[in-house]
Amino acid sequence: MKNKNNLQNRRVLNIFSESIESPSRLDSLRNIICFFIFCLALVGNEARATYFNISTDSLIGQTGQVAFDFIDGGSPNNTFTITNFDFGIGSSIVSTSLIGDVAGDVSTNIFFGDAAFFNEFLVNLTFGNNISFDIANATNLAPDASSFPDALSVFLLDNTGQSLVSTSDPTGSNPLFRWDFGSSPDANIYSASVTVPEPSIIYLLVAGLSAISFFSQRNKREI
Repeated sequence: MKNKNNLQNRRVLNIFSESIESPSRLDSLRNIICFFIFCLALVGNEARATYFNISTDSLIGQTGQVAFDFIDGGSPNNTFTITNFDFGIGSSIVSTSLIGDVAGDVSTNIFFGDAAFFNEFLVNLTFGNNISFDIANATNLAPDASSFPDALSVFLLDNTGQSLVSTSDPTGSNPLFRWDFGSSPDANIYSASVTVPEPSIIYLLVAGLSAISFFSQRNKREI
């Protein structure tokens, strides 16, 4: 359990996932991820950590990946640390990998720099009931006139690297959120959902395509 006093110097971001299932077993299952940001006041000039909590109840037992991607927008260079990882009850880490200017270990902390354009910490795992971590020691330097903000995005992926959720991210890459670094850090929170296709719809689609094919072939014979 995290010390309450520590939260006085944190921004807290909770991401909850709610599974909604209608009475019929054939109805689609939709997971709606709602985002709540609670910003706490600065204590002196000390940099705050930001605590993130992502509920993954609907993914328990499923294997996949969590990707932490940091993109360098130009000058100046930003750095930060992700620490206090907790992948929840029922989780099991299979492997991790580091790409670019990234160092450390999931059991302690992961340091991100932007000496490379693309920097990634990837966790292959069996999902538990939640994912939580802290972002700490962020330099939060604003981009110069010819650069874009350095940005951290977090993704939930399947084993092939495809997104497990569809989000409102305008680029179509489906991150849960994008954290833009600068003198006033900006958290772009994207609404997300996961839909399981209804079997009856799939059967109707197959039947419809078969019927179209049958009548198309019959018309050709008649001509």
